[in-house]
Amino acid sequence: MGAPDQAVAGFLKSAGLASIDQAQVVEDKKGAFYVARIERAGRATAAIVQEIVPEIIRAFPWPKSMRSGVSDLQWVRPLHNVLCLFDGAPVKIEIEGVGAKPETQGHRFHAPGAIKPKDFADYAAKLRAAKVLIDRDERKTIILEAAQKLCAGKGA
Repeated sequence: MGAPDQAVAGFLKSAGLASIDQAQVVEDKKGAFYVARIERAGRATAAIVQEIVPEIIRAFPWPKSMRSGVSDLQWVRPLHNVLCLFDGAPVKIEIEGVGAKPETQGHRFHAPGAIKPKDFADYAAKLRAAKVLIDRDERKTIILEAAQKLCAGKGA
């Protein structure tokens, strides 16, 4: 309130308002000021995820990455599938010709076969049962403990 015309014009332009009458006056301990309340219709989260995940995957930096030979996509391992669920429902995503199926794989020797999780907790539990630990620190701890036990058994 009481701002120069140029400041009010800049506020209206940045807020997308046609006139100051569209703004609301809010008072606080510092005085009265204009506020633009803008409501925009949202989009379905699954649609947003479907749009942004391929962009994130393409831009994700890996210290050591490789290409699968099918495309120029660089990833930590060749990409064979994209498992993406939102609210328990699969989200269809395609990245460089690799599609999405609502499944993943366990350890290729000890537990081959498809795993179809419902959510992240189910994903982690089913992978653990299929001999895959997704928590890096947990894997490191298990390996260290096994190495220490082996060394102790050998007197090392």
